[in-house]
Amino acid sequence: MSILAQIPPLASLMTPANIVGAVALSASFAWPLLQERNAILAVQIVGSLLFATHYWLLGSPTAAAMCAFGIVQSVAVLLLARRWQRVAAVGTTVALSLMVTALTWTGLPSFFSQLGQMGGAVARLQPDVRRLKLCFLVSALFWCAHNITVMSVFGLMSDAMALSGLAIGLWRMRKATGARVLAPAG
Repeated sequence: MSILAQIPPLASLMTPANIVGAVALSASFAWPLLQERNAILAVQIVGSLLFATHYWLLGSPTAAAMCAFGIVQSVAVLLLARRWQRVAAVGTTVALSLMVTALTWTGLPSFFSQLGQMGGAVARLQPDVRRLKLCFLVSALFWCAHNITVMSVFGLMSDAMALSGLAIGLWRMRKATGARVLAPAG
């Protein structure tokens, strides 16, 4: 039996969840390499909307909700002028997300998506792009664990791109500034 016989037919891959996941993946190509905070958050809004739909179709309601909370957080930090307003908005979404996680609990997938969302929340509050990327790096590790548990191929591909893109972006920032990646901003 050849290895090619192990590849499923293309038609079996054309489920609604996979189609939306493939489109969502396109948003994952760009944002980790972007250098401007508002551009990173704007592209993530589109990707989060698509991944929320993907996770819903896969039967992972907590992850879908966490993506929706990520959208609200990104919009809030883009539109609210004062830091205390952004912190209050993101803090409110985190509190609500804990309740939603309890209501949609599916075990490890819920646990990992909640931790991924919380890492993203911390990242969105970072005014420094380097810290923002570091927090998203941690967040992506939890999303990777989630995507393994729900067998989201497109989620894992997105995580792989995010992790490598963030690492490349942080390396480029280090080379451009001469600063250590984990050094305090300033």
